[in-house]
Amino acid sequence: MTMAETVVLIHGLGRTPLSMRRLDVFLTRAGFQVVRYGYRSRSDDMETIVAGLQKQLGIWHAQHNQPLFHFVTHSLGGIVVRALLAQEPEVRIGRIVMLAPPNHGSEIIDFWRSKPWLCTFFGRVMGDVALSLHTGEDSLPNMLPRLAEHQVMVIAGTRSIEPWFHPLFDGLHDGKVSLSSARLNDIAPVVSLPTTHTFLMNDARVRRELLGFLDDAKTI
Repeated sequence: MTMAETVVLIHGLGRTPLSMRRLDVFLTRAGFQVVRYGYRSRSDDMETIVAGLQKQLGIWHAQHNQPLFHFVTHSLGGIVVRALLAQEPEVRIGRIVMLAPPNHGSEIIDFWRSKPWLCTFFGRVMGDVALSLHTGEDSLPNMLPRLAEHQVMVIAGTRSIEPWFHPLFDGLHDGKVSLSSARLNDIAPVVSLPTTHTFLMNDARVRRELLGFLDDAKTI
């Protein structure tokens, strides 16, 4: 019997592994071994978050005897994987599906950084990692590898239920991340769907797209 391939789910900013529970059930029913990585996005720095992921990968490798892992990430989770590969470029990773990733930062963070008092308040509530997700050239996402050598799919939302944020964006967006910012490089395909940022991982259309991408890996 062939051992099921393992998919690592990584949640986004201010969330917990519970936010990926329904996606966990979906992928498990599709025949994958699924694990979820949890981290404290509001208090830990990226170095600590990545170190925790490295430790968990070692544990899961021993438990499941997997030569590599696939990843499905939501929002900040995609930046965590890019930070992991910046530190450990040789780590064996299969396919990566990034859901609504701020690969070039978020205009929302630009707004919170626009005035000292806003920046201080937001930093106290959401943490330093959140503040690093701006769109400037020196932002964390813009300084990380673009993963051109990896098999990556980006799925981005184009619908927002937060009209107060609309003026911050020039083009299509999901309420938190613009479609243009979600793009990773010139190679990784981008699928845009009319869904919102917060619950994108629970959308049936999103699930069909990511499952097709992961299923293709089984034949390689």
